[in-house]
Amino acid sequence: MENITLNQIAYGIFEIARIKLTDDDDISLDLIKDYVHSTRARLLKQRFDKNIRVIEDVFTQTLGAVEIEAVDSSTHSTIKSGRYMYRTIREIPATISRHNQEGTFTRIGPADRLGEEYNLVSYNRALFSGSGRFNKDRIFCFLHDNRIYIISNSGLFHKAVQFINVVGVFENPSQVAQFTDSNGNSLYSDTGRYPVSRSMADDIQNVIFKEKFGIKTAVLPDNTNDGTQVTQ
Repeated sequence: MENITLNQIAYGIFEIARIKLTDDDDISLDLIKDYVHSTRARLLKQRFDKNIRVIEDVFTQTLGAVEIEAVDSSTHSTIKSGRYMYRTIREIPATISRHNQEGTFTRIGPADRLGEEYNLVSYNRALFSGSGRFNKDRIFCFLHDNRIYIISNSGLFHKAVQFINVVGVFENPSQVAQFTDSNGNSLYSDTGRYPVSRSMADDIQNVIFKEKFGIKTAVLPDNTNDGTQVTQ
């Protein structure tokens, strides 16, 4: 499948909007990109709320190997408990919200992608998870204060974890730019793959044309992959 970039989507909207609107209308490419992010999030939420079983990889992004740190479990900054919890050092970008779901992640697990994934549960459930006969050695994770915490009832398995791999469908794909691969390269740029299918890119453009600019137009695929959109 041919990848599409945010710049291609945004420039296609920008060029048509400049032709259709008057000189007095204030429009910028950055504003268009914000429209693209928010419209994508809305369309994906509508899609996911239909309780689809499989989330296509084209909508996902990886955060690479995310480093873990140990923090005291006390919520008081000066009164320590002496017990530790393990969490991501960086805040995790918000994912597309879903009804009765903790987050739209397709994988949270060890940096070794062949390793067994962690069970994502609510904070309250995580505190009591792993007490059963068959899951006592499982690692559980939960979201709290925009970070992922990991916990296991045995207390041993998760303490050896230094990095975790996180893959999900994020509300604002550009926030993934703060994460890097093992070579220090950013995992997102506006000139790289934007996490949408070609058909959803067209839907995003048409929604923005109609809702933001009052333009009724159909956007045809950009077969040349140069960012120049054809309209009719």
